[in-house]
Amino acid sequence: MTDRKNALAQSNALAAMTPLDRFNALALRPLVPGERRNNHDGSYSTEILMTDQSPDGGVMNYPSLWKRGDQYVELPPEEALKNMILLERMFGVRLPRYGSVDAAVNIAKQTSANGGGSIGRFFTNRLSQKP
Repeated sequence: MTDRKNALAQSNALAAMTPLDRFNALALRPLVPGERRNNHDGSYSTEILMTDQSPDGGVMNYPSLWKRGDQYVELPPEEALKNMILLERMFGVRLPRYGSVDAAVNIAKQTSANGGGSIGRFFTNRLSQKP
């Protein structure tokens, strides 16, 4: 009976959370603004973008650098894309799609030149607008 009560309490707690709170509470998620991984060469990464065909059409940029608990992990391309599509469906937020790989890569380069962190910022901005 205790397991049922715990499950119900967890379910009620999740239902009371905002979409942004649920996103931030995920066990595995893209980095959000303010988070960064320190690299061995003294630099840091706010995200590492990959570019690929989206399963639903178009070309998309998605992160391979994710956060699991307090650890930063680089996911293989297939796993990163699968998790990104899952997050899109889970939260009803769709990342931009581009008409070509060149267009998507150019956006990724601009994002990097502007400090990176675009995917986490995109999600947190969209989810903070949802009730």
